Amino acid sequence: MQGLVTTERSNLDPAAVTFAKNPRDLERLSKGASIIEVVKKVKPHVLLGLSGVGGVFNAEGLDSLTCCTTLSNGRSIIF
Repeated sequence: MQGLVTTERSNLDPAAVTFAKNPRDLERLSKGASIIEVVKKVKPHVLLGLSGVGGVFNAEGLDSLTCCTTLSNGRSIIF
């Protein structure tokens, strides 16, 4: 599990560059931060659960998405 895609990630797929965050924009977000800390700092519109690791998106983590939803229907997208 690698977590948030940043511009410092090695072997970053060119298709992901547009979505990669600059680590300088993530001050006070430590490596290994919880999903709740990341959501509050990054304010994503979409979460992709691609690691195959269970339990990462728990109810508390999903509820934290309400702080950053700007979609017209008031909902976030979670895969």
